[in-house]
Amino acid sequence: MGNLPYPALPIAYFFYVRKQPALKVSSALIPVIGEKHTNGALGKLIDVLFIFGLLGGAATTLGLAAPLISEGLSVLFGLPQTTYTQIGVLAICTAIFAYSSFAGMEKGIKILSNINFWGRCYCSLSFCCWGQPFSS
Repeated sequence: MGNLPYPALPIAYFFYVRKQPALKVSSALIPVIGEKHTNGALGKLIDVLFIFGLLGGAATTLGLAAPLISEGLSVLFGLPQTTYTQIGVLAICTAIFAYSSFAGMEKGIKILSNINFWGRCYCSLSFCCWGQPFSS
């Protein structure tokens, strides 16, 4: 898990304890840059840069995962390893993400979380019982 939860701690603190109106990175920087600058242009710049960082991180993750997923599909199902396969994988992953985000926590994200949980349980159980989750 690494350093993933650390930026969320000050944001959650200022939202729940200090009763800030929104979950923004600039709100968590009030002690550093002051409330005047947080609500001004500097706060907006920080929030915009944070959004670009999130988009860049998501794009990098998808860009690195698409060849891996398409190679796995090639090995398991014999699909050809082409650029079009990778584009199809990217389109499917993007569509799943868009639907789960649009559907909300109870429908979309909860369903994806449950699929991930049970898939991981299956892989762990099959590894413990048979040595390989997907033997060929």
